[in-house]
Amino acid sequence: MALTSIFHITKLRQVLSLSVILLVLSIVSNLSSESDINTIAKGSLFSRGFSNTNKWATKSLQDIRERVNHSQSRPQEKIRNILSDQNRTWKDVRILCFIPTANKLLDTRARFVRDTWGKRCTKTLYVTEEYNATFPTTVITTDTLGYKKLWRKVRATFIYLYENYFNEYDWFMKADDDTYVVFENLQKFLFTKDSDNDLVYYGDPISRYLPGGHNSGGAGYVLGRAALKRLVEIALKNESLPFEICANHTHDRAEDCQIAKCLHHAGIATVNRTVVRGRLGNSLFRGFSGTGKLLNAPKILAKIRDDEFYKMYVKGTTNNQSISFHSVKGADQQRMDDFFYGPMNDGTYSTHISDNTPQS
Repeated sequence: MALTSIFHITKLRQVLSLSVILLVLSIVSNLSSESDINTIAKGSLFSRGFSNTNKWATKSLQDIRERVNHSQSRPQEKIRNILSDQNRTWKDVRILCFIPTANKLLDTRARFVRDTWGKRCTKTLYVTEEYNATFPTTVITTDTLGYKKLWRKVRATFIYLYENYFNEYDWFMKADDDTYVVFENLQKFLFTKDSDNDLVYYGDPISRYLPGGHNSGGAGYVLGRAALKRLVEIALKNESLPFEICANHTHDRAEDCQIAKCLHHAGIATVNRTVVRGRLGNSLFRGFSGTGKLLNAPKILAKIRDDEFYKMYVKGTTNNQSISFHSVKGADQQRMDDFFYGPMNDGTYSTHISDNTPQS
């Protein structure tokens, strides 16, 4: 009986201590100077001996002070996020999407991305080699004309994102102008991941070309803040690295293989295939989906209903958790969008997007 009482008393003290710590954290999150933090640390609550009766509480306060001191250079809302993290949902995942394209493809490809899934990203950049008066393009370097110079464009863009958007977004996705993305499914997938600590980048892994593999450029791939920071600071800004380690801006080789080499050098691994599989064991990112061949069969499509199209398209390759599909060109982007978001023949809306449960 005595042991049970001691146990309950100990648990009660821990609960009370945690409540005090949360109260202190809520106060500290609004402080703006070290003197304010010291005032709290030396305040009457702790001078009355509370910290002497519970070293765990004292240590937690020290952790809070260190965390706040470390955060003084950041905007105040960053500190308040310490408290609000528990209230975040998958809808709060902020993703910057960038689409390397070309001015000659704006009307035939990029505008269909802009009018469908591109408008759902938290922010979308269409990266071209020159400005366009009628399309919201972003020009980072002009020496990127043509598909063969895609690596230069992607390389320069990641440096640009790090220098201009690093603190504004949680994740950074590169996708082609013939990639189709189910953005909500991407948010749900990334909700369970850790942007600030994950030393891996996500996509459709391919193992046959590089040691350690690489993620398909066509399916799109995603970097968190930790991966982006290491990529730029350790690899991309070091122009003296040899080609076999990380190609500099003068090379024109396969972009997805080049970014993988640079990421590997920076300590970022290609995702394990088991991580990017859905509940049915299917790949969530589809680099070689064959979508284009199916969608470019108008005589067949004219004769089938949406659910039949789904059955045809599935063929063991996708499910309602799917994130991306490659080789969806031009107006086929709109058909995919109608498939995932539009009304069905019976008047109900598509159920081909995952429910609100984050993917684990």
